[in-house]
Amino acid sequence: MATATFVQEGKSIDYTPAADVSAGDVVVQGDMIGVAKLDILATVLGALAVSGVFEFPKSTSEAVAAGVRLFWDESESEATADDDGGANKPIGPAVLAAAEAASTVQAMLMPIGSLGAAGLPPAAPLAHIADTAALTAAVDALTAVDPTLDADDIDDQTGGVADVSHQVVAPAALTAVDPIADADALTAVDPTLDASDIDDQTGGSANGSHQLVDVATDTWDNEKADVEANFATIAAEYNALKDDVEANETAIELAIDDITSIRAAVVANNTSIEAAIDDLASLNAAVINNHATVAAEYNGLKDDVEANETQLEAAIADLATQKAILDALITDVAAIRTKQLAILAANESLGLVSSS
Repeated sequence: MATATFVQEGKSIDYTPAADVSAGDVVVQGDMIGVAKLDILATVLGALAVSGVFEFPKSTSEAVAAGVRLFWDESESEATADDDGGANKPIGPAVLAAAEAASTVQAMLMPIGSLGAAGLPPAAPLAHIADTAALTAAVDALTAVDPTLDADDIDDQTGGVADVSHQVVAPAALTAVDPIADADALTAVDPTLDASDIDDQTGGSANGSHQLVDVATDTWDNEKADVEANFATIAAEYNALKDDVEANETAIELAIDDITSIRAAVVANNTSIEAAIDDLASLNAAVINNHATVAAEYNGLKDDVEANETQLEAAIADLATQKAILDALITDVAAIRTKQLAILAANESLGLVSSS
């Protein structure tokens, strides 16, 4: 089995530059940062410090708090708290706070991998969890209302039969009774009177008052004269009545025309009435069956809601479990942070890292 052989403590490493390096120059090799303590000529073996506290140039537009991890921006030749998505390489934590206007910042240069992939321990217990107590309180505040529906007693009260496809059906065709079934039997008799040729054939003179006179009984001549006079009066009355009848005939003919027109309209409208009856009957049936379909859909949705309620209750239970896991995780992270600080203190006591 291959074994590793101790070479040196690793506070400094050998380095032969291709070009001259001045004291204080920051040299980036892959993910590793080194600082030249002395000038190194090109192609001459020298050394780079990979641990210790150094003062690095800093942008005057950025304030740095003590303990914040810093990275080297090679393009700007300055230290920054921005890793630029991994493009800037880790230096280590700032050991002193630096105001925004300050042009330098002191940082602990730490070997890559000494205390984590980023080259240093977190500056605080999980910097992305600013306040574990607040987080725990927020998690404790999560509540869910049980959406139980008391709908088990909902029955179909429609009186219809639901369509099995749960689709609204078209109205069924119905037959309506003709309310004027015998309309064709309606007839009107033309009362036209052919009385224009009726003449007075009495031979007498009508009484002016249109009153009949008593027939004389004393002589035949007188009796004959009275009868003729009465016949004349009757004829005059008849002719007057005939004129009235003829005049009224015109009005009766007009009335018959009106009645015939009304009958035709009723017969014509009967078709529309029958169609309306058909529509109403079909709509009635459709409404009943569609109501049943809606009721069936409602009951189906009710079942879905009740089933989803079960899933929701399970999700609430899962959330409670996840909360417990999160609480345990917070506790574990705090314990890990404590151990990291203990490891850092032990490394300082062994001289593996500098405390000044």
